[in-house]
Amino acid sequence: MWVDYTTAIAKTADAPISSYFTLRAISLTRKERFAEALVDLDRALELNPKSSKALFNRAIVLSDHSKPPDFSQALSDLDSAIAIVEVPVVREITISSTRKMMNSSGNSNINGNINSNEERIDVFTLKLLRGDILRRVGKFSDVISDMRSCLALDPESSIAWQTLGMVSKQSERALRKMSILEMNPAKWLQTAKIHY
Repeated sequence: MWVDYTTAIAKTADAPISSYFTLRAISLTRKERFAEALVDLDRALELNPKSSKALFNRAIVLSDHSKPPDFSQALSDLDSAIAIVEVPVVREITISSTRKMMNSSGNSNINGNINSNEERIDVFTLKLLRGDILRRVGKFSDVISDMRSCLALDPESSIAWQTLGMVSKQSERALRKMSILEMNPAKWLQTAKIHY
């Protein structure tokens, strides 16, 4: 599959098509050749800065396959992709295809299977990934907002419900820890000594 995209890119050298670079990047990502995938995604975005598919896939590479993860750029890419997809035009929402994509591997891995044949990534999928990254960086209120948006689009989304549950527990623990530290300065000093 990768050779086909390379050939397509070579044949269109005078007028390269961004989707070929995106598709080859997806193939490279599946082969765990992340640095090369990132180069292709950057090239795809040079050719078409409004490619939600290239932005989505670059966010995956940056957040899940970069050492260290570049959450800031991944979130910026997802914000851009959501802005592109959420234009105030009536759009068909492809929840069933998203569900198939996310559940085809039998687990709730958001990044598990990327459908390389679809040109656009829908807002549901973009917000699921953004919510996952926001959860990892501890921005719980933003995660809750994204998951509520996802549940408004698909009230039966097990991934959105699961993420919402995880965030509720994590934010509850964080709030409990903060209140314990605020009420007990000795405990705060002990915690500070452990972390520093």
